[in-house]
Amino acid sequence: MEEGGQGQQPYLIRRRDHRPFAFAGLWSSWRNPEGSLLETFTILTTDANPDIRGLHDRMPVVVGRDDFGLCLIPRSTTPSA
Repeated sequence: MEEGGQGQQPYLIRRRDHRPFAFAGLWSSWRNPEGSLLETFTILTTDANPDIRGLHDRMPVVVGRDDFGLCLIPRSTTPSA
């Protein structure tokens, strides 16, 4: 619980048609200074739209199906083992 006895409230957020949606993110495979291979990622956020603003001021960047090709950039630069 947060200070003052108030906990966080979970919310179910989905499309009106209940179909899945995708978030924009970045993934990286890299070696730290000690030489260990790390797999890291982050979800990109933006200002909340009017539907979400009452819950939070930020939200994940939602990627539309027509834009998947712009976001999915295959690379073969994985660090060698």
